[in-house]
Amino acid sequence: MVPKSRSRRFPVSVLLPAAFTFFLAANVLVSCTFEPAWKSVPATKVVLSFSVPEPVRSLDPMRAIAASAGYAYVQTGLTASEAVMYGPYPVTAGEPTTVTDIPAGTYKAIALVFSPKEFTDPSILPVPDGTLATLSSALATRAAADGLDLQVSCALLANKEIRLGTSTVLAATLMPVTPTTLTSTAGVSLTGSGTVKTGSFVSLVPGFADTSFDLNFSSPVAGTLNSFAVYDAKGVYLQGSSTPVALAASVPVTFWIPRASGSAYFLYSAFTANTLDLTVSQPVVPGAPTTLALNGGLAYATVNAIPLTFVLPTNAAGIAKVSVSGLNCASLTDVKLGGTSVGFTAAASVVTLTAPVTSGGTLELDGALIPAEGAYTVSVALIDTLGRAGTAATATITLDTVAPVVSGPSFASAYTNSTSQTLNFQVQEAGSGALMLNFSGDVTSFSTVSVTVNGSAVTATPTGTTIALAAGATSGTAMAVSVTGVLLSSGDGNKSVSVSVGDVAGNESSALGSSVVLDTTMPVITALNYSGYPFYDMSPTLYVAGTTIEVIPTADDGSGSGIQGYSESPSGPWYTSVTCVADGGSHVIYASDYAGNTTATNLTVVQDTAPPVLSGLGGSYPLLQLTVDEAGAGIAYVDVQYAAESGASVLSGTYTGWTYTSLGDAALNASLWEMTTGAQTANSYVYFKIVVSDFLGNIDTYYFYRFYDGSSETLSAINPTS
Repeated sequence: MVPKSRSRRFPVSVLLPAAFTFFLAANVLVSCTFEPAWKSVPATKVVLSFSVPEPVRSLDPMRAIAASAGYAYVQTGLTASEAVMYGPYPVTAGEPTTVTDIPAGTYKAIALVFSPKEFTDPSILPVPDGTLATLSSALATRAAADGLDLQVSCALLANKEIRLGTSTVLAATLMPVTPTTLTSTAGVSLTGSGTVKTGSFVSLVPGFADTSFDLNFSSPVAGTLNSFAVYDAKGVYLQGSSTPVALAASVPVTFWIPRASGSAYFLYSAFTANTLDLTVSQPVVPGAPTTLALNGGLAYATVNAIPLTFVLPTNAAGIAKVSVSGLNCASLTDVKLGGTSVGFTAAASVVTLTAPVTSGGTLELDGALIPAEGAYTVSVALIDTLGRAGTAATATITLDTVAPVVSGPSFASAYTNSTSQTLNFQVQEAGSGALMLNFSGDVTSFSTVSVTVNGSAVTATPTGTTIALAAGATSGTAMAVSVTGVLLSSGDGNKSVSVSVGDVAGNESSALGSSVVLDTTMPVITALNYSGYPFYDMSPTLYVAGTTIEVIPTADDGSGSGIQGYSESPSGPWYTSVTCVADGGSHVIYASDYAGNTTATNLTVVQDTAPPVLSGLGGSYPLLQLTVDEAGAGIAYVDVQYAAESGASVLSGTYTGWTYTSLGDAALNASLWEMTTGAQTANSYVYFKIVVSDFLGNIDTYYFYRFYDGSSETLSAINPTS
């Protein structure tokens, strides 16, 4: 059907080159309405305006309509049963024109067409499959019939509403009609027939799941591809070159066309020869880098500038760029390929190689910056000279520049008699976790070592004077660490041990130390002193008058840790004196120094309350003999008082002429005391009073007399009372 056309003159802002935008804009102030003769419904207001995007304008100047008039057609519906063609509408550059003969309604599809001349055949354009490629092909036939090759453009709009009595905003980009369409199936390359003409547009419809593709130019003869441009179905420029590309005979030159919206692409090319062969194929993207290592393969870094290395795959097009996320590459200091520096330029996320690499090899980027403290996932992808990006490889790195902090190291006490010690200290480590405990000073190695953190055991492996902890086992802002089995160097004296802590990342704290006095020398008890009840020391037996005695030892520790105290127990508690019970048993007195060294002496304590006993008399005048038995503290003295029968005054005192002779009998202190008395007249009596005392002051008194007949003597019995 051929609808009645309404000829309206409205401006054309820019004439149509390879691609131009066709706007149906709202809010144009037009007061009149138009009633089409064939339909009595209110009209709408549509404003037509065209613009030409770059780079079409520069690549296709022959298509630009700078000032001449043209004609626009609007077709609602695409099938023969529903399609209606409106137009032609005259358009002139620079002046908007309102169109009012298109009925209101919602249309599944609207085709927009521009031509510099009116079509001889303005009938509808059947587009049963609803694709721009089919519309373009139909228009190409009509344009060729009117001698309008390369000058007709079109666009498809879907589901558009034109409202009654008001301006409706519609917009579209017109694409040049393409007499040649190359269509591929999935995984199959397609080749042009050899009839692709220079200066023409070709519709490309790849059948790949990935709608990006490789476009390969070749020609049976050598020539120069002066320029080309590829657009998507919306007229967005995707790829192209305004720089001439030399083609050798039958040698393809490949360009990568990135993913586009929709499935249709449009190619414009200008070639010095007559025809150009095209091949569309799935893109051969670079492989992923392998053996990606950050900071030499370490999981942590202590500085934010690190190297990263990886192996490049072989790539025919050549690896031209490295895309990096997670690190800042703007400050790279060097790039090496196989250990040799190569030229490069670097931005934050892209490193461009001066010479693309085709044969693979190990690439090293030095000085990439980790942004800040913490964990990062780094992705590295390769981009070839065509701009194709491959699959990324990833690795993780954690930046930890803060060293642990050690505080409060201390031993259990200030003195010790053992070379195996426990050192306690605090650690602050909020980063990668404590890993190494490094000891220095008067430490030689470790015995059976154990390490606890906040009371829980952690795996610890000693080597020399270093202890390795299970990686990441100790991390926290305040950790109480206890290390047992620290072996001190031999020899008594002050021992100083320092400890520093290294974390998993490699940061190490400052060393902090503590000291302990090693004293392995036993003290010596030099004397036992006593206080309290009267006592008499007959070492190792001490006789006391009371039931207990306070023993005050004296000990010498030499240059050791000093005397801590005394006790009857080898483990203390320790006091300045010891109270022993006079039970007749043996007591062990211990002396301990501050290092825990102890020594001991034995002491038997016996209570003695009995005085000596005068058990016998003897002697031949003038010799007088007294037998005194003492079972306890020993005889202190024998006091003799006597008086003559005549009643002379009793003389008292101790005769200085007494001599002492041990009798050696069963009594502990049995002894014979004897003296030569003064002259005694014949047939006279001398009365004796004997006072005996031991060393504790136990006293007893005895009485007897002696009769002398001038030639012999007679001694009376001992009387304890008078």
